[in-house]
Parts: sequence; structure tokens; C-alpha cells
Amino acid sequence: MCKEHHYQLTINWQSESGTQSYNSYTRDHTIDIASKATIEASSDSNFRGNATKHNPEELFWHR
Repeated sequence: MCKEHHYQLTINWQSESGTQSYNSYTRDHTIDIASKATIEASSDSNFRGNATKHNPEELFWHR
């Protein structure tokens, strides 16, 4: 028997400059899940993200 699992989250990203140029916008964002602590995140530093914050790709489990 196959069971389904559903998860809901919200990713919030805001920028004063929008995405007018690759170098101008922040890659910082938050990941919010109801009744849990907010995760401060950013793109990988190779893509101009903030290396001090979680990179969403790091949150995936892998072997």
C-alpha cells in the first residue's frame, strides 16, 4: 500500500531592486513552516548567495 505525505511551506524573498541585473539583487530568503522556527537561507555562494546562511540544496538528504 502506498501512502501519500503532504508538506506545506512558504519561501519569502524580497528585493528593493527586483531582478534588474544579476549582480544587483539579494539571494537571501526565509523558509517558513507553521509552528516551527524560520530558516534563514540564501543561494549557494557560487551564485552570489550568503555563505553564512543555509543553502536550500544543503537541506536535501543524500548519501
